[in-house]
Amino acid sequence: VCVMDMRLPDMDGNSAIRALHQLYPAMEFLIHTGSSSYSLPEDLRAMGLDDSRIYQKPLDDMAPLAAAVRRLATCEDCP
Repeated sequence: VCVMDMRLPDMDGNSAIRALHQLYPAMEFLIHTGSSSYSLPEDLRAMGLDDSRIYQKPLDDMAPLAAAVRRLATCEDCP
């Protein structure tokens, strides 16, 4: 499971997800972003990501994100 930020030093998070997915097709992704206008590109949706995988910063409660990591790590409801 990868928790991806959208702002990275050398590439954006969408590009990083695409590159990681090619190398590790079974990897599951969660997005943690401070951008209130972020929306998933269609190609990432086609990889199985949806709006339930997006977590907005700052999180007042990390429990939902931690639960999502646990769920994906054990492949409960994996696509």
